[in-house]
Amino acid sequence: MICLIALLIQFLWIFCKIFGPYFLCRRKDLHKLAGAKWAVVTGASDGIGKAFAYELARMKFNIILISRCQSKLDLVAKELEGEFPEVKFRIIVFDFTASKIEEYQPLFDELYSYEIGVLVNNVGMTMPCPEILHKVRGDKDELARISTVNTLPMLMLSSAVLEYMALRKKGIIINITTGFALSDAPLWNVYSASKNYALHLSRTLRREYSSYGITIQTLTPMRVFTKSIVPKVDKPSFFVPSAENYARSALKTVGNVNETAGYCAHQLQVKLSENAGQY
Repeated sequence: MICLIALLIQFLWIFCKIFGPYFLCRRKDLHKLAGAKWAVVTGASDGIGKAFAYELARMKFNIILISRCQSKLDLVAKELEGEFPEVKFRIIVFDFTASKIEEYQPLFDELYSYEIGVLVNNVGMTMPCPEILHKVRGDKDELARISTVNTLPMLMLSSAVLEYMALRKKGIIINITTGFALSDAPLWNVYSASKNYALHLSRTLRREYSSYGITIQTLTPMRVFTKSIVPKVDKPSFFVPSAENYARSALKTVGNVNETAGYCAHQLQVKLSENAGQY
């Protein structure tokens, strides 16, 4: 009997962990948690970043779109302005392969002119294909760029907005890493390692600012259907949601759970991989 009760408790705990944030918890008022109207989204020209910008605009946040391609940002801003005429949009062109602090200063100066309530650290780079380190396609500079883009922007932008969020004692930071960061990922070496750094940075910041009233969430998605998905798939599926569905699902969990895959099927994958690693 005791064993059955223990198994039941474990089952209920796993059930709540997998399904609770998506189906059992009430959505938090993100405006109340943010304490300000402007939201910053990096890597906003397509994919998950663009989807987060759409969903936040739907919630009536004003949006600052940051990416390195002016023409893509212009198209996204035009789409958003057409769909959400009551929302304000701003574009900042910035190349996150920048590795020097002084290169970030113009970006900081521009961001400081807005009262930022939400920061979505989404920008990232993946490897051209899975391979052992010395056989990775491209030069060593490419590996350095992947490492830089997956680590430095989260650190720099978080440091910029946290100063004012801490004074306000409100704010939301959403750090998007990957399920690959949760365990060793052979053949994805630089990508996995750099995202693992981002994962631990996000966890550390959450602990440091736990008493400041700031919501810092870590997302660890598995595959999401975007133009750059590897390996290629033809269309979204149960385990590979569209970027729009992923962003919509992930934003429902903000304020309810500190770390999550962001999508129920992904949470199930994460849990199964955790259990597989125990044997």
